[in-house]
Amino acid sequence: MKTYNARKVFNFDDVLPLDGEDTVDIILLGGSVNVRIFYTDSDTDEKMLLTLIFDYSGYFLKSTIPGYGVFGYEGKTDPSTLDSLVEYERSDWVDNICKFTEWGGLRLSHYKAFFLSAGIVLDVVSPSWRILDPVKVSST
Repeated sequence: MKTYNARKVFNFDDVLPLDGEDTVDIILLGGSVNVRIFYTDSDTDEKMLLTLIFDYSGYFLKSTIPGYGVFGYEGKTDPSTLDSLVEYERSDWVDNICKFTEWGGLRLSHYKAFFLSAGIVLDVVSPSWRILDPVKVSST
């Protein structure tokens, strides 16, 4: 399956330290894909949690880095997207989903998140996404 015209919609470097995330957990909760990104604040050395939520998501795929991906990309790959959440202008995956399922008028998008330090790539089909403010993780 191919993807077309990646657009960076969130830069993880705006929040995460230079050495990236410590771990990433993916939780399915009430029809949403919740991505919990744990990291160590470089200024305070405190353990922090950043949560990325894909609302009303019925489809996701977790891959590893290094590893084999199922999506080919049409166009020039931009290395600056490798620390980001990207949205594809068009995706064969979304096109195929929309052929066979009804989404109540919601416009679906294909998103890809790269977590290089954790060795994870996450592809998600969802009509929307949001990021919660980082919170300190209790040590208890």
